[in-house]
Amino acid sequence: MATILRARDFRVVIYSNDHPPPHCHVMNPRGAAKIALGEGPVRPWVMASKRLARQQLKQALELVIEHRELLKRRWSDIHGQ
Repeated sequence: MATILRARDFRVVIYSNDHPPPHCHVMNPRGAAKIALGEGPVRPWVMASKRLARQQLKQALELVIEHRELLKRRWSDIHGQ
């Protein structure tokens, strides 16, 4: 597990033994979400969520959208794709 980013009370991680499609896990003390990074023109989307309120989930998705290119590069570095 590599922590890629910390922002807005969230920690964004990518697991080294994870599966496609490229995605990250966004966590805070209240819950977590798995968010796909999207490929090409497809924007990031929420794959799963646990205990995050709707507003927190929206913030997590906005964070991933804002840092999408960094997260895609790190996914590629970790998974070699």
